[in-house]
Amino acid sequence: METADYGRGQGSVRTGDKMLAAMIHDYGGPEKITTEEVPVPPLGRCDVLVRLVASEANHIDRYILSGQYQTTLQFPFVVGRDAVGVVADIGSGITRFAVVESC
Repeated sequence: METADYGRGQGSVRTGDKMLAAMIHDYGGPEKITTEEVPVPPLGRCDVLVRLVASEANHIDRYILSGQYQTTLQFPFVVGRDAVGVVADIGSGITRFAVVESC
């Protein structure tokens, strides 16, 4: 596989790689959350791609799931905004972060 063309290509993420995501396809309770394999999204010039070590759903995710959050969602939607990880790749405009291959 070739190095992703959206970043500096310093990391091990490649075009076509997949990642796991906690997704919802409709409003409801925690039973609506599914874990799915999805393509790694393209990185913009000022984006940082983080390889997660841990993630959790928080109180905001509960509001999102219930449909009470103040923004209308487009489904499917990725939940779990609290996360810990390492920098896997960086956009061409990023200067304050560096790629870390492991933690």
